[in-house]
Amino acid sequence: MATRFIDRSSTSPNPTADSAGAAPIRVDSDTEEIKVYDRTASAERTVGTLEQAQTYTGVRTSAQADVFSGAVVHTGAETHATGIETHAAAETHTGAETHTGNETHTGVETHTGAETHTGAEEHTGAETFATGIVTHAAAETHSGNETHSGVETHSGAETHSGAEVFTGIVINNPVVSAAASTLSITAAAHDNRTVVLNRSAGTLVTLPAASGSGLKLRFIVGVASNANVIEVTGDDLFFGSVFVGSSGDTGTLTSDLFAANGSTDNLIKPLTAAGGGLIGDWYEFEDIVADVWSVSGVAGPVADAASPFGTS
Repeated sequence: MATRFIDRSSTSPNPTADSAGAAPIRVDSDTEEIKVYDRTASAERTVGTLEQAQTYTGVRTSAQADVFSGAVVHTGAETHATGIETHAAAETHTGAETHTGNETHTGVETHTGAETHTGAEEHTGAETFATGIVTHAAAETHSGNETHSGVETHSGAETHSGAEVFTGIVINNPVVSAAASTLSITAAAHDNRTVVLNRSAGTLVTLPAASGSGLKLRFIVGVASNANVIEVTGDDLFFGSVFVGSSGDTGTLTSDLFAANGSTDNLIKPLTAAGGGLIGDWYEFEDIVADVWSVSGVAGPVADAASPFGTS
């Protein structure tokens, strides 16, 4: 049998036959595809994909789709730019990595280096993220068991259905700044997050229809204002109470507890002259049952505190 030249490269080699007249073979270093030069067609054709264990120890840049179906060990810095990736076997990653394309991971993986992922990802295999800093900015789906012990920042929507253990610092809910005249709250963008009211001219905040979803919201005044309003949708009502501190302009220095009336109160003006509006005032809302938002908060002190609840 003729001996064939085998090369690992990202570009096609010079199709020079060996002494026995056999066409050259190469493994594409970007896609791991096995390619043979077809002399009749004067072009390369793919005959398979390299599936045995692979080890990458140097700096590696991949700008097209990757398919990893054998065990893979990555120890050098890597940049994966725009290609869709599929990872099906066990992998070990110890170098810094940057991924900007969509990825699908179905094998067991261990990551110990710093990583940044900006593309959508789907992980179904067990994973261990040990000591590296990991930043995930796009939507992700994780259904396998995972262990995380490194510092991580997650700012995209995620779904986790497998058992997970987090022992490092995980930042899942960065603060949302509200600086526009209106803000419509959604579960995807605001659930379990802090919204900082940062507009001196005030922001009209509209909550979604209450359904018992458990949606939790927290609002904090970041810029003093007497014009912010938080209102419900449809026939929803507020239930709960708010403490408003009184500076005792015409009365004794005290804190007054104001409760929603449970029948008509469907908006809260916590940042009016009588109900607060100072930096640090806070209000929390929870969707507890259909048509009902639970509310609590602390505001002030202001002179002669009054109820922040009202009817539109």
